[in-house]
Amino acid sequence: MLTTAVWLLARARAFSRSNLSIADLLPENFDINRGGLVLLFLLMVVVLTAILQSFHFGFIRLLEGYWGDSKAAGALFRMGAARHRDRMERMKEELSHAREVADAVDSATADRSSPAQPYPRLEDQIVSQREFMRYRLRRDRAKRQLDLYPPDEADLLPTRLGNALRAGERRAGERFGWETIDAWPRLYVGLPDSLALAYRSAVDAVDAAAVFCLTFLVVALLAVAAFWDDLALWWVPAAALFLSYASYRGAIASTVTQGILQQVAFDRHRFDMLEALHQPLPATPDEEYKQAEMLSAHFQEANPKDARTYLANQRYAHAEPPRARAIQWLRDRLGAG
Repeated sequence: MLTTAVWLLARARAFSRSNLSIADLLPENFDINRGGLVLLFLLMVVVLTAILQSFHFGFIRLLEGYWGDSKAAGALFRMGAARHRDRMERMKEELSHAREVADAVDSATADRSSPAQPYPRLEDQIVSQREFMRYRLRRDRAKRQLDLYPPDEADLLPTRLGNALRAGERRAGERFGWETIDAWPRLYVGLPDSLALAYRSAVDAVDAAAVFCLTFLVVALLAVAAFWDDLALWWVPAAALFLSYASYRGAIASTVTQGILQQVAFDRHRFDMLEALHQPLPATPDEEYKQAEMLSAHFQEANPKDARTYLANQRYAHAEPPRARAIQWLRDRLGAG
């Protein structure tokens, strides 16, 4: 784009002439009816794409629920978080009730099947099984909904996408004492290619779905402004709103996959990160949790002098060279013989 602009300016001798018009910048044989309109459209697409790309991260943060520090944004944030808090409580109550009913139905079925009770009729078995399946489905649905929220209500955000992202972070490294946001960049660089590629694909899917969500939303707003007096075309903004909502749900689904992959990464490769950091491997879960908290605090500390205090009295665990390990193995074998 910069090359095109410089070429047009140089071709029109804009640096040595005055009183130029827009026609002087265009080629002599430029015709709007002979491909010129297509060329202008492509140029507009390139320019708008370049401009919107710089706001991509801001769009994602907006959908996550980070709306700024103003009073209005703070009020909207609290309202959204309170709504999700109420929804979370309802899901907890529904989950508890569904579990109680399912257990009661299962217990009643077992009692009727005992030798002391007459064998239940087929109709009773069918009714009991239907009740059990209905409440089990309600229980599973409530559990899936709760999994989209962070364990601590204090971490709630005003949007479902933000809560799903935060839930994945809280259930990944923090189960072992790590601050996921600070530890993840150090863990990610050491992941195997298959897991890193899967995670990258999930992140790209979240980004793409979020961009489509906002794109269709803007299209819907423009369509409402353009067709507000044309009832026959109101299906256009309605369709755009539906596509925006579908894209948002797709972003949430991809976020769940992203969180699961982060959990897998910490489950299987957190000790690889410790070895890469030349830290001793913990012997017990309690030692691991304390070590993870200490290193997370070290990662978060911005002052280099203060960061050193977290590593005080710590000894590095350097891996022995292959030759040293081979000599030690040979000595052990000879000693055992």
